Amino acid sequence: MATAFFTACGPGATDEELVERAKDYLAENKVNAAMIELRNALQANPQNSEARYVLGEIYLQVGDFESAEKELQRAFEMGWNAGLALTGKTRAMVAQEKYKQVLETSYPTDDWPASVQANLQALQAGAYMGEGDMQKANSALLSAKSLDENAYDVLRVTILLHLAENHKEDAEAAISKAQTFFPHDSEFMLMSADLAVLNKQYEEAIRVFEQIITLGPENLMTLNMKRAHLGILRLAIMQKDFNRVQK
Repeated sequence: MATAFFTACGPGATDEELVERAKDYLAENKVNAAMIELRNALQANPQNSEARYVLGEIYLQVGDFESAEKELQRAFEMGWNAGLALTGKTRAMVAQEKYKQVLETSYPTDDWPASVQANLQALQAGAYMGEGDMQKANSALLSAKSLDENAYDVLRVTILLHLAENHKEDAEAAISKAQTFFPHDSEFMLMSADLAVLNKQYEEAIRVFEQIITLGPENLMTLNMKRAHLGILRLAIMQKDFNRVQK
């Protein structure tokens, strides 16, 4: 680790400078390089809350939800923006199916921005959905929409609920709306591809899966890139497209 620190940044770089370089790498879609800088920043200063937060967000992206939860909790404890850190942590908990813990946890959110409160309530709706309680899921989502109907997790959970209830047209409209706010978000792109599969629009699904892979970071396989590869593979097997299977 020490070798990586001196090689990448030189002996005079501060932890703040390392975090800034990490963010520059993220802007260039070089996630692996960003992770190296963030780990070096934490080696230099384990109390750097921003490094913890950004690293936690990357762990969410790559699908290491356990590490994401830990880093985002540490970021919160070290003074990073509470709403952002705890929203990210809750996303990681829902992804690990810690639904009961999510529903039993409450935060003093009244002074937080409406979008943050909306995201947390939408994540609770997702937890209710995970437990199979669709009535409470819809109720929690309705409450979230009253705060900010265009917040990221509100849009995402809205789509998931429509899909779970087999409301394909509503899901399609919700995906279209979400993509106007987050046009290159791989989560919404993946949902679009999955809906295309449900509608037997297989070529469109493959097109979107391939776009997810193309837009992904270099030298790193994110969770949604893995899901896109798997989606293409499943369609290739179903269509007996063995040339694509071999790819």
